[in-house]
Amino acid sequence: MAYSHFFITFFIFFLFETLVRASPIARREELPAPVVQVLSLPSSSIEDESLLTSNLTTIASAISNNSVSAEDASAAYISVLDAVVAGTDPSSIEKAISLAAAALAQATPPNIISYAAELKLKGTTSDTELQKRRPGGIDSYLNNNKKNPSATIYPKKSSTDAPYSVPEASLRAALYIPSSFKYGANGKVPVILVPGTAVSAGSSFENNLSPLLASSSFADPLWVNIPGTSLGDVQISAEYVAYAINYISSICGSRKVAVVTWSQGSLNTQWGLKYWPSTRDAVSDFVALSPDFHGSMTADILCPLLGLFGCTPSVMQQRYNSKFIATLRGKGGDSAFVPTTTVYSGTDEVVQPQRGKTASGYIQDSRSIGVSNNYVQDLCPGQVAGKTVLHGGILYNALAWALIEDALTHDGPGKTSRLSLSKVCKQAAAPGLTAVDVIATHGSTNINAALNILMYVIKGKKEPSMKAYAI
Repeated sequence: MAYSHFFITFFIFFLFETLVRASPIARREELPAPVVQVLSLPSSSIEDESLLTSNLTTIASAISNNSVSAEDASAAYISVLDAVVAGTDPSSIEKAISLAAAALAQATPPNIISYAAELKLKGTTSDTELQKRRPGGIDSYLNNNKKNPSATIYPKKSSTDAPYSVPEASLRAALYIPSSFKYGANGKVPVILVPGTAVSAGSSFENNLSPLLASSSFADPLWVNIPGTSLGDVQISAEYVAYAINYISSICGSRKVAVVTWSQGSLNTQWGLKYWPSTRDAVSDFVALSPDFHGSMTADILCPLLGLFGCTPSVMQQRYNSKFIATLRGKGGDSAFVPTTTVYSGTDEVVQPQRGKTASGYIQDSRSIGVSNNYVQDLCPGQVAGKTVLHGGILYNALAWALIEDALTHDGPGKTSRLSLSKVCKQAAAPGLTAVDVIATHGSTNINAALNILMYVIKGKKEPSMKAYAI
């Protein structure tokens, strides 16, 4: 921990110096005194709610007054996150879920940065904050995957596929294939995990779906670590998913694969299925958790600097009325291309609306391929699995896991008619997960996301142009 703390301190110092040098307000004496104080916060110096709130309010006020640059605002937020003293581990899964909900309720102003800070203060292990910011290991997008596909899949597998803009070496290197992966030889379904906005797949799924799938009798998981943590153009991120589908299927003896996604990963996948039609025959199941197929009316929660300084490309593309969303949903993109199971929650703090047929996560079935849309509050009314299920909480939700298992072990989408809902809905999390897994999931998907958004260099106020193949 001492070495880790030294590395984190050095990394933040280096980042801050870099940001300040690039800032149009380069000298500290030109910044408002309260902002300078925030930038000077010692590590692990915020232990109570009032101090956290005052520092967050100082930054928000400076942004609204246009008295701080985007770089300095980002550096100040990072200082706050580093200064917060992490709360103790929760004693139970129910307590962990309650702490995550309480952190969200306390977040002021309501954005992912303040939520991440509150989450750390209220109860997350010290190893969770900033801990998964590792360039290699399970978050690596520079992997050496030596197996070659049995047939040509690049530059195109089919003449109807869109052209790739990313080199094949980069597309293949983004795939993290665990040493335990059997390439279909064990009879299990190869499962490709695709992460959401601002997080790598390894960290996102490490405390939930990755171990659950790996220990199951039916699935063999691997994942896609998209460079830039899916903050860049979604059209580019989708190329990694489209390639992964055809590549994994090919090296597994042309076996069909399943794709399990979270949040923006669902957009990446649906875009890939739409514009790389060859992928459809290679997919047995698409399970989308907290998907935003229609974007989100609250997408701005991911970027507190949006109004003044701009935001990351993929966040702008995920706004409810973005050109990207309109293009994705047009010409049949609002309907499933493969058997699709969606699971979404009305208490999702990031994607809204998420209720009934107007839910962003709802997908249609105009091709009669097979779809099941699952709203957890309707299926488990008043029960623990259907109460407060936050955006990241769907990753460990017991109903979501039961539907994944059902989909992957049957033809077609997952169906609640085959589940024992009376049993599943009473479970606070998927069997086998602990309170530490629950709070670590929120730490990985919120604290890391906040930091990645703050440190993403290319921000703007205009979403990327549509690719020629999509016009």
